Amino acid sequence: IAPNALREALDKAVQKTFNMITIDGDMSTNDMVLVLANGMAQNKKIVEKTKEFRTFTKVLETIFLTISKKMIQDAEGATKFVEILVKNAQSKEDAQMAAKSVASSSLVKCALFGSDPNWGRIAAAIGYSGAHVDPWKMMIYLGREMVLRNGGRVKQNAAQLNRVFAQKNIKITVDLGLGKYHGSAYTCDLSTNYV
Repeated sequence: IAPNALREALDKAVQKTFNMITIDGDMSTNDMVLVLANGMAQNKKIVEKTKEFRTFTKVLETIFLTISKKMIQDAEGATKFVEILVKNAQSKEDAQMAAKSVASSSLVKCALFGSDPNWGRIAAAIGYSGAHVDPWKMMIYLGREMVLRNGGRVKQNAAQLNRVFAQKNIKITVDLGLGKYHGSAYTCDLSTNYV
């Protein structure tokens, strides 16, 4: 693969995977991703803007996402794996900012560990994320259960919401209702074992 093509593929894959995970919000001095290409495969050289480049980038992203998720699952003291999907954002940057804001929130992480489906903490993290938000258009789902719509709470069975947050794998979906872009972030809870 040509060096410029490898750099571009690496950047695209990292932005959607490793840069969208968080355990505790801190970055270690040794956090890095390396990709090496030595030519030993003896394939036709991959260059930018080709079908082969798009395939290579997609496969690299799939591999990175698998490793990223395993890093979350293996995090110190983690008891839960959480995906935050933000959809229908005004821009890709807004979707990623909002998703990462929820994933980085210590209050959300503590609620996850305590199996407390406190959607207000999620809404707050979206609000201070820097993304364009209209609280009257935003909807929040815990698992498949809608908890926020039209700027207010959706009446839900508390026991059902508690069951969602008691699971080991949790999906939080935030529909911003402002555009067509989406982004995902991945995190875990903050448990007493971590502290």
